[in-house]
Amino acid sequence: MLPAAITELNEHYVVAAGNPGRIAGIDARAIRLEPRDAYRYAHEFWIDPASGMLLKAAVLGPQRETLESFTFTQLSLHSALGAEALAPRFDEAKVRVRRIDAVDVRPEDWGWQLRNLPPGFRKQHAMRRPAAQGGADGLHVMLTDGMAAVSVFIEPVAAAAREGAAAVGPVQVYRRGVEGFQVTVMGEVPALTVRRVADGIERRAR
Repeated sequence: MLPAAITELNEHYVVAAGNPGRIAGIDARAIRLEPRDAYRYAHEFWIDPASGMLLKAAVLGPQRETLESFTFTQLSLHSALGAEALAPRFDEAKVRVRRIDAVDVRPEDWGWQLRNLPPGFRKQHAMRRPAAQGGADGLHVMLTDGMAAVSVFIEPVAAAAREGAAAVGPVQVYRRGVEGFQVTVMGEVPALTVRRVADGIERRAR
């Protein structure tokens, strides 16, 4: 998802040095991405200057509250790793694998238009996926601004489509019905971003 050139981020984020910290016993450098508008979150990254390894990352909300973070609490770099460390720890007999084959779709074959996308977001990839419970295939379109990612799912429904918004941590979800289809937009972006994407989705005139 990252841009080919980091300079692309400057259009929609202010990239600056953050406050350094000590992560997992390592003195880490910090990089902060401040959004230039309300359509994306701020991000902070702490990096080991010697190896370049990401040690900690955080997603920050509009009030700079932490919405999501992960961090190493203990880390040993360049140490030997035995084969036993890679052995699965789950009961393979209880795992079911369902293969879902997706087919890439050209924009002119989507049958849909994505109007009025938030600034900086562009269509990166689109594919048709089989419906989870059988029936007609659905369309999955991926959008990105080079850092944030948004997924658009368009699936035919026999009953009334669900409407409304939901959130799980930093992930925002917005659903609406469009001409017998369920449109679901979700991503690690503010609520107004997924709603703007969803409200701009229309059937393409035939």
